[in-house]
Amino acid sequence: MKQKSFITPLSYINKEDLALCIPFFEKILKKLLPPSHIAQLKSDKKEVVINYLNGLNKKLPLIMWEQYPETIHATLLADAKYTQGIGRYFSDVLNRWLNPGKFLNISYMHNLDFRFTASETDSYFISQIALDIPNEKELAIVKNNIPTVIKDLKINILAVKKTRQLIFNKELTQYERKIILQENIDSILNRPAKEFDINIFDKMHHLILELTAEEKTKEINEKLFKHLEKYPSVDNRDIYNEVQRILLLFKGKFADNDDINTIIRILSSHFIFQKYLTQQIRHDPTQRHFHLKLFKIKGNRLAMVLGINILNENELFSKRHIIKALETCLPNVAMKEISDSFVSDYRTQDKIRLFYLEVEKTAPIHFTHEEIKQLKKDLPCELKNRFEQILHPVFMPRNEEEIMRSLILLSQQLKYPRDLPQCIISFEAQSNLDLAFVIMFIRIDKGDSLQELSLLLESRLKFDEWNIKPMGTLRKQRLKEGTIFKVSVAKADFLRKDYTVDLFKARHFVASELKRLFGEFRDFNGGILSKQYEIYLALQCACGEFSYKDDFLLENFFFSLSPPFMQNILPLEVLKSFFYLLIKSIEDIKNETSIDQSPDYLLVLIKETTPFYMNEALSKIDQLSISPSDLTTSTLLNNGVRYIGFIYHSNDQQERDLFLKALKIDRIFN
Repeated sequence: MKQKSFITPLSYINKEDLALCIPFFEKILKKLLPPSHIAQLKSDKKEVVINYLNGLNKKLPLIMWEQYPETIHATLLADAKYTQGIGRYFSDVLNRWLNPGKFLNISYMHNLDFRFTASETDSYFISQIALDIPNEKELAIVKNNIPTVIKDLKINILAVKKTRQLIFNKELTQYERKIILQENIDSILNRPAKEFDINIFDKMHHLILELTAEEKTKEINEKLFKHLEKYPSVDNRDIYNEVQRILLLFKGKFADNDDINTIIRILSSHFIFQKYLTQQIRHDPTQRHFHLKLFKIKGNRLAMVLGINILNENELFSKRHIIKALETCLPNVAMKEISDSFVSDYRTQDKIRLFYLEVEKTAPIHFTHEEIKQLKKDLPCELKNRFEQILHPVFMPRNEEEIMRSLILLSQQLKYPRDLPQCIISFEAQSNLDLAFVIMFIRIDKGDSLQELSLLLESRLKFDEWNIKPMGTLRKQRLKEGTIFKVSVAKADFLRKDYTVDLFKARHFVASELKRLFGEFRDFNGGILSKQYEIYLALQCACGEFSYKDDFLLENFFFSLSPPFMQNILPLEVLKSFFYLLIKSIEDIKNETSIDQSPDYLLVLIKETTPFYMNEALSKIDQLSISPSDLTTSTLLNNGVRYIGFIYHSNDQQERDLFLKALKIDRIFN
């Protein structure tokens, strides 16, 4: 009696071929699966088969290899759903990587999509490949590489499956799916630009695709999009090569005991972020695009997959920028990088930067749900502000004529014996490590030089290039001493979070140190700057918790106020209210306009949604003939959104209504 087959092909096969095909693959499966497993597959009880297949699905893919004289056979059993293209990938990897640097000849290859006869739901793919091994030397190399190749094959197949599930299931929004589908289309039509090795048959196929695309690009694009959307299992085969390339980046980063599902999540997130960014940059290359994935992994570790684009070739972004951002978001949490966990992926031909990093707390405890939630909220904006600009140093020799004019001017300010010494502090240059200032100092000669005084106390300032000049006498009795010298200070202490140099803060520090070393003097060219800094520090103190959390935003806000003299004039409470209004506007995604008022001031903050709005608004406001001291403006860019603010000094409701009308805002307040 003829025994019933326990597998059924998914595609039609004529009777003659079927009679040869089915026994062949059943024989392979009987080698791959233990006899007890085959017995369960042949069971008449449906629940037995279902239970077995549920267990089998969790173990897939299964890979087996057998050695024969001058050849090896490799067999793959995998889930057929979301793994389309796996047959070619399986053969390519074995052909290229079992003996790196040499292509092994494939003597035969048999593939089949099938289901087990007792199950009508699950579908599977089986492939057997025979590879020729001509001598013992090559066989030894192949045997040595087989475990690594099989491990990488399994991870790659599972990562591709997970990626496709993310793309075509409900885990992505419709917009995100559209981005991926469009990128797949572009990948198909532009495949010659890919980095992967291709043979002569591929090149001819690519040429035909390119010529066809040139003739009917729009038609092909539309049809492919509809096809991929309708049949999510059919997307470009480059996904296997892409995931394989990503896996190579992570070589040695995963321990043998790392959870396979974690590895798969990392690889699939990496791949999807790359797809997102490629399409988003193509659509809008002038904007910063950003994608972040955080998840807990084995032990107390927190893993991060980050995708971001650079806007120009002078931008620098690396591991230290990421770690600084993490520390800023969780200032009360002591954490450290997991040694050798950092992976960076960027190619010179595009502007995509992909990163992977693991961190853990210094104490052996987990990251809490609240901490991860806080990171998801604050980290994207914090990372965007961390980009460093690489600037060329400026070569500009010191202008001695200008220095002498400044010394003469300072000397003229010194008229009486009790007058304070006069000082000009000018920024000169920066190096990789230091900021340099030129100091011009006029005082009445007291016998001991400034150079001698500078040695009496320790200081973070480094002094150099001393030059003392006599500058005449005071009432023909007391000598005036002019001293020119250079001071340098470590630049690292004055870098903001976006790695711009806070020259304002650095100058204030230099002035304070000079007063500590030499005594009180008149800062001839820094009086208004000192006053501004005092007001900024007072505002920082008044804003309390908001200042600590958003110090970078607060600083940008304060120094964006125009005209600049209003920074010294506006009441502290008004500045504080305006900053709170800015935070409220940033957090309020829906409303484009935020308004507040006090008895004497009207505060308006607008998110710029159309280009040139600021110019149009100022043009309308000019017609109201408002005094410059009654109107302060602010323009601030935060997280890609431009905020335009107005502080209008008026207690007249009619004037306020006219002002709001000029801004195309309906009257809100009574």
